[in-house]
Amino acid sequence: MTEEGFEIRTGSFSGNHVFILDVDYALPSKSFIDALVQRDRAKEFPKDREREFWIHAEMKHPKVLKTKYGRLDLQDVEFGIDVGVSEQIKMVIPPAFKMELETGTRLLQERDPHKKRVLGQAHVKAMRHRGGGTTSEILGHLQELFFPLAFKRYIEVLEDFHYSDCLRGSSFYDKIPFPTYPKSMTVISRADLNLSKLAADGIVKFKEAEFLEKVKDILET
Repeated sequence: MTEEGFEIRTGSFSGNHVFILDVDYALPSKSFIDALVQRDRAKEFPKDREREFWIHAEMKHPKVLKTKYGRLDLQDVEFGIDVGVSEQIKMVIPPAFKMELETGTRLLQERDPHKKRVLGQAHVKAMRHRGGGTTSEILGHLQELFFPLAFKRYIEVLEDFHYSDCLRGSSFYDKIPFPTYPKSMTVISRADLNLSKLAADGIVKFKEAEFLEKVKDILET
């Protein structure tokens, strides 16, 4: 191995033989794939109980690649789709629970004793009106929905792509005093490309209605 790549020592090679060289070489960065592959996505298509995202990956400059390489396999080309969840969840939060969350957040931030007492009374009133489990229990169960193993139950990847992983977005709903649910989830799918199969098409399905039914079950406990 050298700083620029690798060298082949041919001193012991015989001149009348053919050798096949198979090299695994780590790419210097993820952006290297961007120079080889064009990735496109369409706007989401809302359906009755699902949302669909169309994705497409295609090798750039295939004529050049075929001229320079006898074989070129790009395995597990990554494709990330951001699936928004925050706005949908806000629509199914019961009014009393929403009031409880918002007054609780303001209560923690307030320093004026009088305003703190008024907020405390409003917070207790909202808690009594809601009933059910404690706030921490409900928010804990809600957080668990966004663990990759749990959220992937509501994701389906079709056609040339296959599901790989899902990650919580870095931005969270800010009406809760600690990060509970993200504004979006990133679904990662992958596909293989080579000089015989230059393009891949796929669909990422988010089972939104089923997901929101689970959210409602948690919030109404």
